[in-house]
Amino acid sequence: MKKLLGIVILSLLLSNNLIAGNYSKQTLKYFNKWLLKNGHNQYLEKDSDDPPSLGENEYTGIIVFYYLYRPIIPNIIKALKLGGILIYETFHVDNHHQYNHPRRKEFCLEDNELLHLTSKMHILHYEEGQHQNQAEQHPVFTVRLVAQKV
Repeated sequence: MKKLLGIVILSLLLSNNLIAGNYSKQTLKYFNKWLLKNGHNQYLEKDSDDPPSLGENEYTGIIVFYYLYRPIIPNIIKALKLGGILIYETFHVDNHHQYNHPRRKEFCLEDNELLHLTSKMHILHYEEGQHQNQAEQHPVFTVRLVAQKV
């Protein structure tokens, strides 16, 4: 899927199950092989413009870090079991304005955008703004959310 090329990590957790994507064709090939081996029929593809179905009520927790493809968010929420937890962190648009990172503004969230995208969930924690990141020389502007499917 073209839009999934920008995934840094998209993890869907159920016991020890993990679905992930990365920039490389080799990584996608590896995870597609893993998915088939573990009884899943979902592929992470580069050629589709549609967000993948992640199933319904499949996962107790989903973790997304530094990845934003807005059309997949409803599928992420659908994939959570009732009471399941979503942990999401990615760049705020201020990071793009301040540091030109990510280079494309559309890969950043606007003010309160993640709250809007997850409005049917129970928000357990939400913050957006400047945070010190130990991996960076300068602070980063991020959006952080922990929410529960109700």
